[in-house]
Amino acid sequence: MKIYCYILFGIALLLSSCMGESGDIWKYGSQAGVIRGASEKYIQLYSGDRITSEILQEQTYKIGDCFLVDYKVNYGKPDSIEPGYYKVEIQKMEPVPHWNIGNIVDTISISRYESFLTLDWMKSLYVDGYLFIYPEYKRYYASQRDSFLLFYNPDMKPETDELTGKECLHVYLRSTCKYDASDTVYQSNISLPQALDISELVMQAIRKGYVSGDSLNVRVSYPEYFLADSASVGWRTSEALTILLNNKKKNSYNH
Repeated sequence: MKIYCYILFGIALLLSSCMGESGDIWKYGSQAGVIRGASEKYIQLYSGDRITSEILQEQTYKIGDCFLVDYKVNYGKPDSIEPGYYKVEIQKMEPVPHWNIGNIVDTISISRYESFLTLDWMKSLYVDGYLFIYPEYKRYYASQRDSFLLFYNPDMKPETDELTGKECLHVYLRSTCKYDASDTVYQSNISLPQALDISELVMQAIRKGYVSGDSLNVRVSYPEYFLADSASVGWRTSEALTILLNNKKKNSYNH
């Protein structure tokens, strides 16, 4: 079964909140970002901007750690701004689990902990090598632990999406979940972000000439249900997803 809808990766959901506080002080909420930098750590944001703060230097954050960040920035303070690089006051950093990509396609073996994902691909964001996705759960138990794996065939060639005519790379996403059978404590109807490291896939696509301009088209297949024999699964395939690799969006505040 395929999802017949057009999606432009990263445009649909910025998860940002921008409110004027006083003067040139602005707040942003739940911004998807990745830790980068060497001598001075900073957070690379989905918008294309970079932000840094003393707290990043004091804590033991690692390069490649992913977060949803709330922060406050004073655009009117001369020593706090460089073009596209801002010194900010970080108010909250919510860790986002990040997962590696595999290059061996396995659509046959079944785990007893197989998880069937509910995903709104319009909420997905690409940030500097990582694809942020937002799985939705009707119930998420207190003891629950999930794992994710995106995998692809390194020798694959683009396939033509029959609906849009776009040339797409086909990748696969699988997930498992475990929780205590006696657990009765859970949250209802929540979304928990995950970050998939697709930098290897992107670099290979660039080398092979599969990137058009600054965008890469992919389709993602993932298990949707057990078949009648419970020994195999039915797969769902997303429509063509356009990942913007060099995304640079202007903030809603015109500075």
